Amino acid sequence: MTATHNPQPTIGAQDAKALSQRLAESYKKESELYGAILDLTQKQRENLEASEGVREFISLLQRKEGLIRTIDKLEMLLEDDKALWVSFPEDQKAVCSEELNRVLDGIIVLIEQIMQVERENEKLLSARKEAIESELSSVRAGCAAAKEYGSNAGAKVVSAVS
Repeated sequence: MTATHNPQPTIGAQDAKALSQRLAESYKKESELYGAILDLTQKQRENLEASEGVREFISLLQRKEGLIRTIDKLEMLLEDDKALWVSFPEDQKAVCSEELNRVLDGIIVLIEQIMQVERENEKLLSARKEAIESELSSVRAGCAAAKEYGSNAGAKVVSAVS
């Protein structure tokens, strides 16, 4: 009885190229989603700058959350391909990774832009919150003054009648 030897399949340059193209296509889809998130984030900033209603801001936020969930699903689908890519020899990856690297670099730029606009939005939200708090304080003071005036006016009427 002879032992059978099952050699590991060799990973060739063609395999690396096909995988690189598949990853690049998937990341192009992600890039489009990140671009849509950036657009929505910029619309949120416009909403805040124009002091528009909160409903539109929340609607934009919900749309962004949906896109993020889609990106998460894509990333889960890519897990096997990413693990396989890591296992390829560096010399094979180097030959075919130019497009993949370009797409990934583009995603990094989009994420940085999203983060910048989000920081601006946080500042605008904070300023808007402070303005609302100030306005509420003024309204409360006005209500307290009106209540005080109302109770004093009643006392004057009672003293004038007696």
